[in-house]
Amino acid sequence: LYNPDLERHGWHSTHTVIEIVNDDMPFLIDSLAMLLARHNLALHLLVHPVLAVSRNAAGEAVDIHRGTDRSLPLESFIHAQIDRISDPAQLAALEAELNAVLKAIRATVSDEPSMRAELAGLQAELARRPGCEEESAFLGWLGEGNFLLMGFCDYDLTERDGQDALRIIRESGLGILRDQGDKQFSESFSGLPESMKQRAREPQPLVLNKSQSLSRIHRSAHLDFIAVKKFDAAGQVVGERRLLGLYTARAYHASPKDIPILRQKIAEVVRLCDFVEGGYKAKTLNFVLETYPRDELFEIPVEALYDTALGLVNLQERPRVRLFARTDIFHRYVSCLVFLPRDSFNTELRVKVEQLLLKAEAFALRAGGRSPRVARQFIELLSAGVRL
Repeated sequence: LYNPDLERHGWHSTHTVIEIVNDDMPFLIDSLAMLLARHNLALHLLVHPVLAVSRNAAGEAVDIHRGTDRSLPLESFIHAQIDRISDPAQLAALEAELNAVLKAIRATVSDEPSMRAELAGLQAELARRPGCEEESAFLGWLGEGNFLLMGFCDYDLTERDGQDALRIIRESGLGILRDQGDKQFSESFSGLPESMKQRAREPQPLVLNKSQSLSRIHRSAHLDFIAVKKFDAAGQVVGERRLLGLYTARAYHASPKDIPILRQKIAEVVRLCDFVEGGYKAKTLNFVLETYPRDELFEIPVEALYDTALGLVNLQERPRVRLFARTDIFHRYVSCLVFLPRDSFNTELRVKVEQLLLKAEAFALRAGGRSPRVARQFIELLSAGVRL
């Protein structure tokens, strides 16, 4: 990263320049765009040829061809011009962050075959475990291009200072979890309340949730978290294997009735609602479940999905403002779905709803830290008496 100067570089620009030479890999351009967006930096020019390059032992390029020459390794050359950054410290910080993003991309891409092998092994392991056929099928579905694998790590469930802890199995990390420094335990697990840590010993073979970490690769979103429990010969939980990544566009466009685990949830909700087959309410329920936010559908328990789906079916008969709030299983966040009559929806109304939810978050903070339980109570009060 540099600011071109005529005397030093032989040319001048009013922009800051980013130049990257890398092995040709996925996610380079979209991850760079994400980084710039996080810092509110506009992209004024982007040039990105992919060339076949031969280098000597010192790393110097000795032969360069068009990318159509498959006999040589392909390299990505990126030249980007962005809003000018005059502060040297800010320029250095941005360069350090960009290097961290490129390191994460390389780790993800290079470890992808190993992570796929781990996923296949977990699927086979669950297939041998009685009663886990659907969970095994779900892992198989992930491996069919429905999940972008970014990280894997193996943990043993142990005790630390009298409390449950997940100890990292040395050298088990792959992708973005390959290099965790001197960490010996899962920090995200250590930060949970003791009552939440007890969930680690529940015999549920598969846990689907959102990570607290935002992805720096490909798409700006909280990483999807998949935990596969480990059991001993007596059936006791002794650890877990974690997969981190993002569901792909293919996963979002597929019908939930074709996705393992989700199809079970939907079938159970349909059974609980017990509407007349082919009737108006049954068709409305089908539409609600087919169009339900996919990220929510992966995480939400059947009981909560039943309550929300039934509420949405009733909204079709009597449109009004409704808010459905769900606390995640580890009580780290509250997921809110707000439904408004189509005829009254506009930007002003959307902003007003956002402010109400932010007010609920502020209320929770004043009530004693990030307490999703408190926030949910306040949100429920708002939804009961809200007037928009």
